[in-house]
Amino acid sequence: MSEPLPIPLHLRTLGESSLTPAGKRHIANSMYMKAGAFLQAATLVRSKDGSEHTDWVALHLLCQGIELFLKALLLFGDYDSTSSD
Repeated sequence: MSEPLPIPLHLRTLGESSLTPAGKRHIANSMYMKAGAFLQAATLVRSKDGSEHTDWVALHLLCQGIELFLKALLLFGDYDSTSSD
C-alpha cells in the first residue's frame, strides 16, 4: 500500500479542527469552482435535448449550482461564522 500524499503546509490545520486562512480560502474556492461546473453541466444538458426529463435534470443541476455558489460567497465572506465545524 502506498503512503498518503503529504498535506501542503498552507492547508494543514492549526489545532483539532481549525484551518489556516489559506485552507479556508481553498475550500471556498473549491466550492465556487464546483458551482461553475454544475452551471455548465445544466447548460450542456439543456442544449442537448428538449424533453421534459432533461429539463428537470437541467433544473436540478442549476439549483445545485446556485446553492454551491451562494455557499461559496458565504464562506469567502466569513468562513468561521458560516462553517459547521
